[in-house]
Amino acid sequence: MRNSTLLALLLSTSVALPHTGCGDGGSSDEGWIACAEDEFRLVGQLDGQTIDIRESMINSGSGMTQFDTGEFSTQMVSLALDPSRTKLDLQWAKTMMDGETTDATGTLLMPDSGVLASQSYCLGDGTKVHISENGTLHFRLAGVTGGNGCTSPVAGELQGCWR
Repeated sequence: MRNSTLLALLLSTSVALPHTGCGDGGSSDEGWIACAEDEFRLVGQLDGQTIDIRESMINSGSGMTQFDTGEFSTQMVSLALDPSRTKLDLQWAKTMMDGETTDATGTLLMPDSGVLASQSYCLGDGTKVHISENGTLHFRLAGVTGGNGCTSPVAGELQGCWR
C-alpha cells in the first residue's frame, strides 16, 4: 500500500512539473546545457576521462519531488537498480521555483559499461541544481570524491540535465 501511494505521489508530481518545450530560454537558463525531451544527459571531465552520456528517460523510473526539500533520481521508482543505466541521486534543502538555482549534494553511480564503468562518487561543495522556466532540471556536479568512504578527491566536474 505504501509503495502504491508513493508511486501515485511521484506520478502526480511529474504531471505537475511538465516538460512542455523549449520556452524562451530566458537569462536565468544561460550557461546550462540543453536536453532533448525525455532525456538524461551528463557531460564533462571526471578523473581524467571525458564523459558524454545520453539516456532515454522513457520508462526509466526517474523522478523529482519537492515539498520542503527537493530530491531527484534517475532510478527513483525502479523496483531494482538497473546497472546498465546511470544512477544519479541529488538532494537540496529548499523548494525551488522555475528559474532558481540552489546548492545540492548527492551520489553518482556510473553505468556498468563505458567510461568509468560501475564507479561510484559522492557529490559535494559546488554541486548545484537549477530548474529552468520550461521545467528542465539542470545540474552541475562538483566537489567529487570517490574511493572507500568517498574520501579521495576526484578531479573534474560534470554538468547535465533531465527533461
